[in-house]
Amino acid sequence: MQHAETGANAEPTGSVGIEVAVLDHRGVIVAVNGPWTDFCDENDGNPALTGVGVDYLEVCHRAGDEPGAREVADAIRAALTGDGPSADRVHISCHAPHEKRWFDVLVSSRTDEAANVIGATVMLARVPEHRTDPVESDPTLAFEILEACPDALLVADEDGLIQSVNRPAERLFGCSRTELLGRTINTVLSGRLLETTSSSLQLRAVRPDGWEIPVEVGLSLRDVKGEPRLIAAVRDISERLRAERRTQLIHRSIDAASDAILVFDEDSFRFLHANIGAVDMFGYRRSELVGNMSATDLTTDLPFPELASAIGSLRERPEDHVRLSTGARAKDGSQFTVEIQLNWPAPASPNAPRPVVAVIRDLRGTTIR
Repeated sequence: MQHAETGANAEPTGSVGIEVAVLDHRGVIVAVNGPWTDFCDENDGNPALTGVGVDYLEVCHRAGDEPGAREVADAIRAALTGDGPSADRVHISCHAPHEKRWFDVLVSSRTDEAANVIGATVMLARVPEHRTDPVESDPTLAFEILEACPDALLVADEDGLIQSVNRPAERLFGCSRTELLGRTINTVLSGRLLETTSSSLQLRAVRPDGWEIPVEVGLSLRDVKGEPRLIAAVRDISERLRAERRTQLIHRSIDAASDAILVFDEDSFRFLHANIGAVDMFGYRRSELVGNMSATDLTTDLPFPELASAIGSLRERPEDHVRLSTGARAKDGSQFTVEIQLNWPAPASPNAPRPVVAVIRDLRGTTIR
């Protein structure tokens, strides 16, 4: 954590606002805001240990004895894999020699237009006392945290009446916060939200014009001044669902091809996907091919070095394709000649894997005796 790297003789400093660090898919810091840099400067910290280019997970590891370091690292890992909640909160301490200080750390995933996780955002907000809820003790700070969250947030009372929202909620629901406040949360989120025991749901956000948007809702229940509050973190998943539908359409189109189409890992050559044409051509079930077999298992005279050389050519000129003619062997032992075209499509996003696609055509349609 940033605060683990401040100088041993750091003097007390006042609140410098919400500190924000943007991480890439590996957990490396790619950007920070002014308050993040200011905190480091004002506490004699080393920018080389907390700034751009630093592995933030490694920072957490080095601060392993500091309370909250492991929780922050776990929250970041969950955000980088997309397995965490919309926004995970961890309470940490960062004491100076002459002052006791505590911070709330909010960690959330960063996604691209296709809803692929490309990194995480880490936000730190100072809280006035240990274990003091900022919502209770500092309404201004609570509002700043609410506004800084990238997801739409709805805070409702025990009757389901919306008490507070942030600016992303206004954008998502297409109306001002005054139009949202006082409404029942079930009127803006379709489904029986208040009757569920699940912590994550797929519902639909309902706009005033009747337009509905598919959303993922993360729920948490907490006490504020002794009264229960339901907090709903709402994320638009329209693009993610469109991407999933496009993927399904692509898979159906691939399955409809008469040629065998096999997708395999560029390093291990293990199959990642096989279409129905491959199942029909080689006689193996899809479950036998995917994850268990490689391209060299289906050929009679295509040794590993030759296939590796062909893939090396693709790496040098990924826009081209490589054609190979070789013998193939089906599960029943029959042999036949095939033509293989290897392609290396561009990845869907900068950090996405880039497997090899093999399109295999039976050239003769007769077995070799």
